[in-house]
Amino acid sequence: MVAADVNGNKTPRDITITAYVPTPSITAASPAMANGSLDVRVAGEPVDIFRYRGGRLSRLSGSGETVTDASGNFARAFTGSEGVVLTHSGKTIADIDEKTGKIEVKDSDYSISVRPAEANNPMVVAVRDKNGAEIYSQSFALPETTKIENVGQLSNVKDSGVFVQTESDVGFVRNASDAKSIPGGAFLIGEDHKPFAGIGKDGNVYLLEKGYSLSYRSQSGYPLIVMKNRTGSVVAEIFYRIEAEYVIK
Repeated sequence: MVAADVNGNKTPRDITITAYVPTPSITAASPAMANGSLDVRVAGEPVDIFRYRGGRLSRLSGSGETVTDASGNFARAFTGSEGVVLTHSGKTIADIDEKTGKIEVKDSDYSISVRPAEANNPMVVAVRDKNGAEIYSQSFALPETTKIENVGQLSNVKDSGVFVQTESDVGFVRNASDAKSIPGGAFLIGEDHKPFAGIGKDGNVYLLEKGYSLSYRSQSGYPLIVMKNRTGSVVAEIFYRIEAEYVIK
């Protein structure tokens, strides 16, 4: 740095300048708003919200500039984050609700398939084209506190959680929280008293015997997985009635 007086005298001096960037954190979020604060009480700091998805970072658009208040807090409203829209050649293929995980196909050339979970891989719900090529996939990422319940009628469900409706000849057995396989989850038991499917607390569905299959539909705006046996008869339906910011991944 060089200091000069009114007579033109100059005095140089080496100084060290430390630039500090306040660290923001989001304390609450919804599809249209994010609230948060800086780690320091600084007013007038501009704030932008970004989303990282599929290896791409993008700014969420909103109206006007957002700056922090005197306490370093901010509230940022944005648009275009209600869900995912799949398009191809200008046509909408499907809409995906990020809060519930529901997929709604808009084009008859596309369909939804379900691949059951395996030891090291989650259950996958995929959108496929008419040639069977997978163009989009998602899996559930449910909170550890999610409850799994066996109910008589899914249409009567009003609470949040994973709800299982089984046929009369199918048993529902809860698993121990410290079990080595599917801890805290549940098993579906056949007439031979052996488990043929398992449901994890994370929402994953495992098929433990050959001849069973999974398919997808929605109910009341939420995803529902249909399980059928080798004859094509429905043996169970798993209803994911959950709303959160990170239901799917």
